[in-house]
Formats: sequence, structure tokens, C-alpha cells
Amino acid sequence: MNMSSNHSNQISKNINNDIETETNLEQLCNIYDSERFKYAVVCVNCCHFKKIKLKKYPSGYDKIYTHMVKQLAEAIKISETKYNCSQFIVLADLHKTRMKQIDTKFIKNLIVILENTFPDRLKYCIIRNAPSIFKIIYKLIYPWVDKDTRHKFMFESKGKLKKILNTDFE
Repeated sequence: MNMSSNHSNQISKNINNDIETETNLEQLCNIYDSERFKYAVVCVNCCHFKKIKLKKYPSGYDKIYTHMVKQLAEAIKISETKYNCSQFIVLADLHKTRMKQIDTKFIKNLIVILENTFPDRLKYCIIRNAPSIFKIIYKLIYPWVDKDTRHKFMFESKGKLKKILNTDFE
């Protein structure tokens, strides 16, 4: 029985190590602080996201959720200290992001976590380098985004921002 316990502990360690190395948290999500924006900017480089099989690893995304919440909390501190506001900007770069990396369950859970943890703190979410297929994906997650938050999403194309209108997805 003791050997079985040691074996399951080793498996658990291996799973945690695999999950940690699958998605490099610092490359995935970090803070960019610049006087130019007057807000702390949380950069999410989506090409570093690795999809996890939740049936095999039920708590597989917990470290990513925790890291993102910590980064956003730090962004709020920076915005409050430097810019006298309590909002942040999220810049999601989809350059080199592939469809197989997209996990709608992860996105839905992340939306719920962030809306409950940081209500009314998002200034804008700028989506950069979005492939054309992203509009379809956005249409899938759109219903889970709070109505007041929906108008804060924008696409950046060729250096210009275009607000996403509610009518684009209805």
C-alpha cells in the first residue's frame, strides 16, 4: 500500500510539472507599465497558451487562473499608485495562435472569475492580430461576457482600433 501511495504521489508530481511547463506563465501573461496609456496594461500573449485535457487533469488551469488574477491585481495597484485610477487595459495578442489552442471552457471560466474578482475594473480589452476565425470564437463566448463589458472590446488591425459593436454579433 505504501508503494501505491508513493507511486500516486509521483504521478501527481509529474502531472503538476507537466502542467507548469506546458504554459509558461510569465510569457503568457505579464504587466506592461507605460506613461503612454495612463493605465497598467496586462499583456496576454496567447501563442504561449497550451490547451490541457481537463478529463485527465481536472485542475489543469488553476495555475493559469491564479497567475492571471495576481497579474491583474498588481495592475490595479500600479494604476492606483501611478495613475490615480483603479482600472487596467488588457492587450490580448493572438499572433501565431492556432485553433487547437483555443479552449472555450477555459475562456468561459476565466470570464466568470475575472468578472467576479474585478468588477468594473476593465478599461478596454484590445485584441491584436486576431485571425478571421476569431470572430466566430468571440460569437461563442459573447453570451458569457457581461453586457456592460461587451462594449470595452476592440480589435486592432493595421495599427488602428475598431470597437466591437454589439450589433456585430446579434
